[in-house]
Amino acid sequence: MNSKKKSVILRLEAALSFANTFEKKLATIYHIVASLMEHIFTQKDEKLPKDTLHACVVQIIGMMRISNSVMHPLLRIMEKEYTTHHHSVNVAFMASLLGNAMHYTHEQLVDLTYAALLHDIGKIRVENSILEKPGSLSHEEFESIKHHTKDSFSILEQNGITNSSILNAVLLHHEKLDGSGYPKGLLKNEIPPFAQMIGVCDIFDALTTKRTFRNSYTSYEALMIIKHEMSHQLDFHLVDILIRMLHE
Repeated sequence: MNSKKKSVILRLEAALSFANTFEKKLATIYHIVASLMEHIFTQKDEKLPKDTLHACVVQIIGMMRISNSVMHPLLRIMEKEYTTHHHSVNVAFMASLLGNAMHYTHEQLVDLTYAALLHDIGKIRVENSILEKPGSLSHEEFESIKHHTKDSFSILEQNGITNSSILNAVLLHHEKLDGSGYPKGLLKNEIPPFAQMIGVCDIFDALTTKRTFRNSYTSYEALMIIKHEMSHQLDFHLVDILIRMLHE
């Protein structure tokens, strides 16, 4: 583990000692985890700092379990200008919050949040010119993007991660209940719960962050788009939990 990654936990512990409110602690964890993910994506480093990532996941889970009213503080902190590293962190925080609302055990939350944080890690193999393209993607470029799910699976495997819950979640988070997703075109219950949860959080964050080709939607607008245009693709029990959390 290089010094950049090794210092993350020391920085986190030091910064948290000075954070005297829940929101400051939440922001501290968010920004330090985002800094780590930015380093990984910028360096395109496929040798993952597994222990550091695990420690970050435990910190995220700890914050999500403190209160039932985390959604609004979280939305205030989350970066709204889309980058792959911020998106990864946003989805991890939201998936952890969703899993907590579903009364998952600590072990389940660790697996879910770890998978969510690394669900797009395969994009380190995609050219930046494609990831940052302001206009529509060509068919070939879109196929390159779609391959990131298999690449994420591959990168986790080559790092010695054998947990099938984590591996299948990153591989299958773009599957849809109606079979229109990828990479396998699975239907309904064929899609693992973690993959479905990460998929919902992935879409919600993608809609509520500003992209090169459009402005961001509000949380309400994003949920209405999901509810009215994706009712055949997503588990609406999960969407309803998100809606309830926004109302709390």
